[in-house]
Amino acid sequence: MEFLKNYIEQNWTGSPNVVGQTALPMTFRNNDRAYQEEHLLLIKFAGKRRVLSTSAWNGGIREDLCCAFNYDQSQGKTVWCELLEPTIEGHMRRIGENLGLPSLNTGLCTAAQIKNMAIACEEWDGVTVTTLATAGIDENGGRAGDPASWQERNGVTGLPAGTINLLIHFDCDLSPGVLAGALLTATEAKCAAIQELQLPSLVSSGIATGSGTDGAVLVCDPTSPIHLTDTGKHSKLGEMIGRTVLSAVKSALFRQTGASPGRLHDAVRLLGRFGLTEEVLAASLPELTAEKRHQLCRREEVWTVAAVCAHLMDQQTWGVLSPEQTKAVGKYLFPVGSENLLNAFISFLAAQSKIWKPD
Repeated sequence: MEFLKNYIEQNWTGSPNVVGQTALPMTFRNNDRAYQEEHLLLIKFAGKRRVLSTSAWNGGIREDLCCAFNYDQSQGKTVWCELLEPTIEGHMRRIGENLGLPSLNTGLCTAAQIKNMAIACEEWDGVTVTTLATAGIDENGGRAGDPASWQERNGVTGLPAGTINLLIHFDCDLSPGVLAGALLTATEAKCAAIQELQLPSLVSSGIATGSGTDGAVLVCDPTSPIHLTDTGKHSKLGEMIGRTVLSAVKSALFRQTGASPGRLHDAVRLLGRFGLTEEVLAASLPELTAEKRHQLCRREEVWTVAAVCAHLMDQQTWGVLSPEQTKAVGKYLFPVGSENLLNAFISFLAAQSKIWKPD
């Protein structure tokens, strides 16, 4: 890490860049600077900053920190990141030490690659909000309230791959409570991004609301002459938080995993969380090759029906529709009756395969 230490020392200060840019290195209006080097994203503070961090190391509300970071631990791994210390707190402290950072730091780690980071920035009336996000939840996506995967008293052996990490920078002054409100708005925006992409929980049939290891660091400037008091969705500042987080998270997910609205034009993507797996398809359509099955599931007349079925099954899960009502709608949609909407769709798929003429 000697090269990285030298890089940080040499670039600790620098000439200001254009406010509002979305490329690194960048200098914020208050002369804070953001750098990217190999697996590290670092924001160095030019003065006293108020920081709200979910990190186990120097987390909570702090006003004595000098930098914040996001560190990519993937190193080619896809499932677990081994801990450097017995506790998460010790692990994060060790990362900072290994990077050569001052001890008054706070940071996040992730298995999503820093090179796939996305940056979104908005400016209004002299205030700039910048969100820097890394994102990947294909390996550990979950929905709030899903069954847990471990119990803390039994210990932790590693960190699951994935994680949506947010570093959000404000060049204005926010009180501790208002900064906490900004975290609430940012979390809602993160969930909205995942919902729009319909990324699945790996534990239940629900749409994920995040990964099991998401984190955030929010930084504001208590020395700024601009003091704002509302980060909720009704305020302009809240809108800027929502828009930058939504944009950065969706872009980072696309860069890391290929998640996009277009990827949902596939019956398996839409109904996989309800049980439409490759194995089920192979058993239901044995006469088709795997490639032909995939082509069939990506046909517009197939995936659009799958989208309707997914929504109906979600409505039943949420208690909007009863099982009887879902069944009644299924009979209306499909000529083949079934007690189960997924089975009815599979029968529809089999019927489509018989009248479909592959290209």
